[in-house]
Amino acid sequence: MRIGGGILIGLLTWGFAVSQLHGADPFAFPEQRQRETSTVQQVAADEPKLAPVQRPQPTYFPAGHSLYQQADIDEVLDFSPLESHRMRQQSASTADYEADLLAPDPAPIEPVQYPFEASAGEDLPAESPLAIPSQPITPHVEWSKQLLQVTELPGSGDQLGILELDARATFHSTAAPFLRFTPRFAMRSLSGPESTDLPGSLYDISLAASIYLPVSEQLRLFAEISPGTYSDFQAYNSDSLRLPARAFAFYRLSPAWDLAAGFVYFDRDTLGFLPAAGLTYTPNDAWKLEITFPKPKLSWRYYDDGDHQRTMYVAGEFGGGSWTVRRAASFDDSVTLSDLRLLLGWEHREGNLLHWSLEAGWVFNRTIEYRSHLGDRDLNSTAMLRFAIGY
Repeated sequence: MRIGGGILIGLLTWGFAVSQLHGADPFAFPEQRQRETSTVQQVAADEPKLAPVQRPQPTYFPAGHSLYQQADIDEVLDFSPLESHRMRQQSASTADYEADLLAPDPAPIEPVQYPFEASAGEDLPAESPLAIPSQPITPHVEWSKQLLQVTELPGSGDQLGILELDARATFHSTAAPFLRFTPRFAMRSLSGPESTDLPGSLYDISLAASIYLPVSEQLRLFAEISPGTYSDFQAYNSDSLRLPARAFAFYRLSPAWDLAAGFVYFDRDTLGFLPAAGLTYTPNDAWKLEITFPKPKLSWRYYDDGDHQRTMYVAGEFGGGSWTVRRAASFDDSVTLSDLRLLLGWEHREGNLLHWSLEAGWVFNRTIEYRSHLGDRDLNSTAMLRFAIGY
């Protein structure tokens, strides 16, 4: 026993002396001592190299499979809410990173030697760990477009005159910028015709919901539904509730040509579904031809200095709608106003902010049709003037 105890005490004394002289663990494997020696020599020869700064990447959409392509994300909305969403998220991530980087360093990781294992803390650089924003950006609502539009169709006596005021605004959530909502209010003040008992005013109140899906660089999908009430505020029943809708698929044939196909649902008493199809030709930044039905358009941007754009265009469109009304004989009915319009317009834009337009045109093929057919009539053609301002 005394011999065994002496041998044990001798081994311990020898191990302590070697560790003090060479700074090595006498119980480590040779491979471990060689790695530690080479590490010390390398650190002594060269200055320590810190790992490159890695800023956290902002997340635009949830991780995992997504039908969105990065090249298409910027095209989701006309006024690029995704662009502002990404810039705001990136700024917040950068600010959080810099704030955490300037914070006092936490307590250093102490090397802990486990038998036959290198310490997990020995290879870490003497710097603060990578900062990751602790709080995600809170989703909120952004207003991307506001529009006020005034339209005048002159008429008096036995001809129908219309003064229309249309106000709408578009908003979206930063959590789903590809989904837009547009509340809208429109009022039409009517004058004439004397041969029928149209009310003095007609009103539209609706909320449109639209979604834009860039499936790929070539294929894009768009759909919108606009539930609302359409009446004279005297006759209000189930026929006052209407669901106009539209849906399109756009396919890019080439950088200059786009193919469009879909449908428009007017939800009028005299017009329901109508197919919509055509081609869009954009040979350059100045010209754009939309050979589409039911809304063709040819536009020419004759001025563009980067901050201001001015465009002239020729377009065609359907006008009118259906409303529930209270007739002079005190019964409820529904009336549909229909017309076709050929317009010449001028538009001024200041970047993606303020814009206004002025349109003048000719309105023809005008009709008044009641559901009861009491008082139906055709109207003479007339002129049209429209002014719109948006932000």
